[in-house]
Amino acid sequence: MIGDDIIATSEFTIVISDQQQNKLRSEIYQLIMSEVKKVREDAAIGARYLKKKDLCDYLQIANNTLDNWIAQGLPVIIVGGCVRFDRPAVDDWLKNRADELNR
Repeated sequence: MIGDDIIATSEFTIVISDQQQNKLRSEIYQLIMSEVKKVREDAAIGARYLKKKDLCDYLQIANNTLDNWIAQGLPVIIVGGCVRFDRPAVDDWLKNRADELNR
């Protein structure tokens, strides 16, 4: 039985061939890249044109803050009533805005 103040550790060594090591490394890489792709798709990080909610998530801001920034000139694209934001244009606007405020 292990007490609250005692930490049990054990070490072991696995010996595998170079070929197995390369295969394992490749499999782990593929799993990680697959999960990164899923997260990006879920967060719409890979998308160039974002919906309002996606832009709020991307910028980690509240909807009210985004509305204020739109009123201050944040670039908006409206096509047939659909509002979208061009991510690179938003990034540029934010950078320019930060530069103006830091002068």
